[in-house]
Amino acid sequence: MSINVSYIKEKLASSKKYLEALKAIQETPKSEFLENLSVQLQAERLFEILTLVMLDICTHIVANSTELPPESYSDCIVTLAK
Repeated sequence: MSINVSYIKEKLASSKKYLEALKAIQETPKSEFLENLSVQLQAERLFEILTLVMLDICTHIVANSTELPPESYSDCIVTLAK
């Protein structure tokens, strides 16, 4: 198999809106952020989605670049870093 560049581009494009929303939350003053559970939960969920996108891309690249598929997400990240 080979790396599907279109797949990676689609994943990155779809994540753009989540990254922009997270950046907007980053503008929230620290004291307001710490007092507002709703904003904290929004930030947490956005970070979770972006992390999943990153892991999807990593898994795709590593699974299609090596003979052995990654055994875990951490293995995937380490393999990609090498």
